[in-house]
Amino acid sequence: GVWNSAGTALSANLTGLSTFASYTFEVRARDAGGNIGPSSSGTFRTADVTPPSSPGIPVFSNIGETTVNISWAASTDNSAAISAYQTRLNGGQWNSGSTSLSVLVSGLTPYRNYTVDVRARDAAGNYGLPSSNSFMTIDKTAPSAASVLTISNIGASTATVGWVAATDNVGVTSYEYRLNGTGSWYSAGGSISTNLTGLSFYSYYTIEVRARDASGNVGFSISTSFRTLDGTPPSMPGVPV
Repeated sequence: GVWNSAGTALSANLTGLSTFASYTFEVRARDAGGNIGPSSSGTFRTADVTPPSSPGIPVFSNIGETTVNISWAASTDNSAAISAYQTRLNGGQWNSGSTSLSVLVSGLTPYRNYTVDVRARDAAGNYGLPSSNSFMTIDKTAPSAASVLTISNIGASTATVGWVAATDNVGVTSYEYRLNGTGSWYSAGGSISTNLTGLSFYSYYTIEVRARDASGNVGFSISTSFRTLDGTPPSMPGVPV
């Protein structure tokens, strides 16, 4: 390029340079007679202070109970050198990252919401703004069976059924029951007992109870049998003779 005068100073401030670019700087001396000496030179690179762009919005696939695959579109950078993509969950610690555009995350909790942030880091250590998206892990685990069915307050057309609560990896949301192994299941809500009405006098019944969780997984049912009372008195005898 063109030689520029630095006067008699032993230094020069350079401006208008490009970011993260290599330059060769030459300096030479001129005397009062206009004689020019040989030049000395050195090479340097300007700093990169421009962060990468945000990656593409995270996309989720193969969502399981404890795992998920996360992928995203590449960032761009003025230096064209993305050194790593980092991810974090629910605002926690950023992982160490890699240059891959996807990551398999494990150790998650079933049936839980997660927010994923992804950011890019360039070779100069600049971090771009993150991109974010959310997903929920699934729950495939059914509740355990309820236990110890008890029948109380048996009447001619009524009875009370109770049971010991079932357990679930996330949480039981309701119980269901049916009579004599046929027909629809009826909800008992979150209660561990239910009152049966409209039963027939002096009749045998088998009742089944099962638990359901928030994902719709249904546990095995347990059952027991009982008989209602006979609430009908005999007819009046004939008139004594």
